Amino acid sequence: MNSPNYDQFLDKHFIEWLKKKPVSQSKNMMFMQNNAPSQASEFIAEWLMSRRYRKDQVMEFRASFPYLNCVQNFWTIVKRRVYSNSAQYTYKDKLWKAIMKASKSITPAEIQHLTSSMGDLLITLVQRKDGYMSK
Repeated sequence: MNSPNYDQFLDKHFIEWLKKKPVSQSKNMMFMQNNAPSQASEFIAEWLMSRRYRKDQVMEFRASFPYLNCVQNFWTIVKRRVYSNSAQYTYKDKLWKAIMKASKSITPAEIQHLTSSMGDLLITLVQRKDGYMSK
């Protein structure tokens, strides 16, 4: 994903989601990204400023916090299941079916496990001003 695509994603999904939040909650939110190139670009910094995000509302940290990325961890589980038993796919439709099957097999308990420690990890990250956190 490049910066303009990320900008469009934020406009279409994040901003719409944020508009539904009470003002008292949305004005105190921190915007957190994982410093992927599309997120750390000047283009996105300008986008944030144009939406009136101040620097103190944007959490900056090193790029490598994979355990803070629930979506990335979800896809890791999906990939393991899709390619279990050394499975190989020569047709896109068969791969897509395997991805769908693997995604649907993930239980609510697994999703809960992926997200349950997020609050504590984020609090630790905010409290440690050096941007480093051990798992």
